[in-house]
Amino acid sequence: MRSECEQCGGQPVKLITTRRHLGLIFYGKTWQRQRLLCREHARSVLAGDLAFSAVLGWWGVLSVFINAGVVITQIQALAEAGRLAAPQPGRSS
Repeated sequence: MRSECEQCGGQPVKLITTRRHLGLIFYGKTWQRQRLLCREHARSVLAGDLAFSAVLGWWGVLSVFINAGVVITQIQALAEAGRLAAPQPGRSS
């Protein structure tokens, strides 16, 4: 099993589940992906998906409630990623 960051090869890593939600007036779409990332790359990916959801996730009746859950889980995942130790260099990118 791999135990290095998918982006840089650094360690330690954590399996991060990131979500983003796009709210439309009558429809919404939620994406989810799992990646093995170090602290720095996990923060970057999670923050990008959080920003996407924070701007584009609220535009629908149901999306208001769905996106609230997505934003809360993204903030929790960011906090967990922040508790990882600083990444040690791995293979060169």
